[in-house]
Amino acid sequence: MAKKLVPGGKLAPKEVIMTVVSGDVSRLVAVVPEDKLFLLREGTEGNATPAFNPRLSLPTQLAEIAHAPQPGGGFLASLNVDTSGDGARRLAPGMNVKVTLEPVNEKSVLTVPLAAVFQEDGRTVAYVKKEAGPEAVAIATGATDGKMVVVTSGLNEGETVLTTRP
Repeated sequence: MAKKLVPGGKLAPKEVIMTVVSGDVSRLVAVVPEDKLFLLREGTEGNATPAFNPRLSLPTQLAEIAHAPQPGGGFLASLNVDTSGDGARRLAPGMNVKVTLEPVNEKSVLTVPLAAVFQEDGRTVAYVKKEAGPEAVAIATGATDGKMVVVTSGLNEGETVLTTRP
């Protein structure tokens, strides 16, 4: 490349000689292993530690997780990072950081067995045990680990759900 960037040097058509990037590093991209998705949700907080300064800890917040896995495995996650501190000024696009997120406290979310979630007339439902018999209740679900699923609305703690369709 050095021989091409001299007077009289020649570049091939569409040959990349430079990439211009913004110096603003307020978003990080990470890959989340599939078996860890269950522990995370948007808004999960954590820290990013740059490889160039292992003593620096930058506050992060999970902004978004992709809905489809990457070809090599894992799911892309986008994180907001607070770069207002002095040590963060040296952080640049392409640098490596180690991201540590605080997993969702299992006590702070409502989960049910995945086998208790059914599709009925285009709705996601769970069958709740009632005195008069099982009742289909519309629910909204979140992350799953393949065995348990987070229920974000429609059920209350303490309700008994059925794992087979009545």
